Amino acid sequence: NKLSPINHYDFRSRTRKKKQMKVTKKALGVLAPRKNHKIFIKKFCFFQKNMIYYYSAVISVHIKEKNKQKKGYKKMKKTTAAAIAAFTASVLLIAGCNGNNGGSGQTAADAATTETVSGTEDTRSLEIANEYFAGNADSFAAWKDVDRSKIIASVTEGSEDKEFFDITFGEFFSEYMYYLVSYKIADDMSEDSKATCEGYRDNIISYMTFERMYQYIADKEYGINESTLTQEQLDAIKTEAETVRTDWAANFYTTVQEKLGESATEEEINSVCDAALHHILGKCGLDESIFYKWELSKYIQDLLIEKIVQEKGEVSDSDVQSMFDEFLAAAKDKAENSPSEYEELVAYSMVYIPEGTRTAKQIFIGFSDEALTNIAQLTSDGDTEGAAKAAGEAYTDELKAKVAEISEKLAGGASFDELQSEYDTAGSSEMVVLVNSPSFFDEYRTALYSLENKGDVSEPVVYSNGIYFIQYSDDATVLESDIQDIKDSMRSYLQDYNAQAAQNEAYNEWMKRFPYTIDYETLKIDADSSLLSGVSD
Repeated sequence: NKLSPINHYDFRSRTRKKKQMKVTKKALGVLAPRKNHKIFIKKFCFFQKNMIYYYSAVISVHIKEKNKQKKGYKKMKKTTAAAIAAFTASVLLIAGCNGNNGGSGQTAADAATTETVSGTEDTRSLEIANEYFAGNADSFAAWKDVDRSKIIASVTEGSEDKEFFDITFGEFFSEYMYYLVSYKIADDMSEDSKATCEGYRDNIISYMTFERMYQYIADKEYGINESTLTQEQLDAIKTEAETVRTDWAANFYTTVQEKLGESATEEEINSVCDAALHHILGKCGLDESIFYKWELSKYIQDLLIEKIVQEKGEVSDSDVQSMFDEFLAAAKDKAENSPSEYEELVAYSMVYIPEGTRTAKQIFIGFSDEALTNIAQLTSDGDTEGAAKAAGEAYTDELKAKVAEISEKLAGGASFDELQSEYDTAGSSEMVVLVNSPSFFDEYRTALYSLENKGDVSEPVVYSNGIYFIQYSDDATVLESDIQDIKDSMRSYLQDYNAQAAQNEAYNEWMKRFPYTIDYETLKIDADSSLLSGVSD
């Protein structure tokens, strides 16, 4: 999408935020607003209602399992005020993390870390860092001789503060090294990595130019900068940055624990983890204060976008109602003309159910697994007569006795719900059954819609997988709470859509105001295929 650069910040906070964002996008099918949002909103509502919470639960379980091995480190860092104090102190070093040293290996921050731990601990942490990634900036021959102070991106016109927009190769390369180290890419010019790494170099420089523009606009036109943030906001940024740093360091916990042995204390393990992280960052020409810098940048970006969106106006009730009306019309059309599609998308039944539709409860008594396997195989082979015969044989005397027992109890006035709880083998729940539903076999629908009164129960219906007692439980109706859920989802979508549109519009405007010249030759990027190619045309 050339209207906005890929958000390099997603990767900056990769250990935590990228996981959640990536899976959420996958669940919702969202990478950017699509042209035909009327079709898109149908999928959005469905996934919002039925899938997003499932994916979130999977993520939580995964992270919890992973963190069992790191719990000592996590607990220590979350409860130790000294850790926050130490990190806050490191923020004061932010002037040294702009990347101009280019990650040559030993940085001033490296020296500081070496002084804070014992020689033995530092040796261990360096060994662990080298096991994680053996190289450093000098290991990449393609970049070894590039002057770190060389300006590789600059604004040629449109601003009196042109120097603010300058990006040096050192700044760029530190972030690029962070990428290489994170993915353990030892040779970015190899056949396996060359194309991917070129794309990421383009990604990085695109985002860095975008970052300079929104920082400038935020400061000059909206008065948003670090000095204008409240102490509460700054504390939140520091906490977030420390969380990202902690997550990074925790990656080394298991390795450190194994190397130090069972006798190692949590303090010793944590100390070596921190030092290993410092060495890793040192390979990139960075130190821990970079996490604060990145979080601060993102926070300012969010505040700016929030201001821009506010200027565009809030999503109105009429906007939501208009989208809802279109979706409702689509639901009616699908229910009448394509019931399979109607049933596939749960959101349709949350806004529209055809008049006369019934809900059903059932007591299902399934055939044995062996019988079902045999029936399925015969059916798969096209032997319908054999499958029908096998189904008849599966209806054993034992099952017939159980069916007779249920029928007798129903005739005696027993509660259907209680009998369902006792006999049902499928864990059945109440279901909406359309008159023309393809999800239920003909005999099922016929039995249900032949019942006269709510609460009536059909005679046993024998099918290829078992026996059904079907109750006409109620007339199906749309719930007001479901309609509100759909409208809330639509409002959320429109807000996100408008925010992205406002950001794209603003970005295009900034590109015209501050046209960047990129040294693609130095960066070894194909200029014609760059994300920034043609954006400001």
